[in-house]
Amino acid sequence: RSGLRPGSAPIVSYVCFDGLPVSCQYLDAQRHCAAVWATSEPGAAYLRAEGIRVAGIAPPGVDRAEFQALPDKIALRREIGLRCQFLVGVFATNTKRKQLPRAVAGFAMAAAALPGSDPHLYLHCRPDGYWDPVELARRQGITERVIMLDSYSEAHGIPLVAPHSRRASIHNLGYADRLALCDVVVNTPYSGDVEQVILEANACDVALVHTD
Repeated sequence: RSGLRPGSAPIVSYVCFDGLPVSCQYLDAQRHCAAVWATSEPGAAYLRAEGIRVAGIAPPGVDRAEFQALPDKIALRREIGLRCQFLVGVFATNTKRKQLPRAVAGFAMAAAALPGSDPHLYLHCRPDGYWDPVELARRQGITERVIMLDSYSEAHGIPLVAPHSRRASIHNLGYADRLALCDVVVNTPYSGDVEQVILEANACDVALVHTD
């Protein structure tokens, strides 16, 4: 907002809100913009209800050359030493807004109900955020079925694509391959405008569990 000064060059805003309602300071910033674009119809409707003119709606997309289905995900799992028959992935920032405890509890229920499926859970989030993934898994008695990151910077992320010659574990794969390696991805936010992982999972032909 401090950069939106009268007389400065026109500013176009492309806004994707994590949740509603939005803080007044962020809404006020939109009012100082020459044009505001939303990422979804619900996001646009909210902005208009707050008296902000919306120039248009431009949903985000993914590069299908990078996000695509794996030809044989079972073979890749074996290559990196992952012997599970069914892999569930949760890709999320480790913040209060993400329902990681419910995702872990739901996985534990599914694992107990389907013992022959040998399911495993991959938590793609930093281990030292709002939630404690190690403790969540321990409470549900599924520690041996959960794959976690030892360390992870949400600010820097991981490479989208990693050299195939370096495949030794899931931790050496690029982001797109980790996503495509899953059979199901569980999206965990309490609220949001557009969740990018939904589009990425769809591009990788991975089934999705998502709250409405």
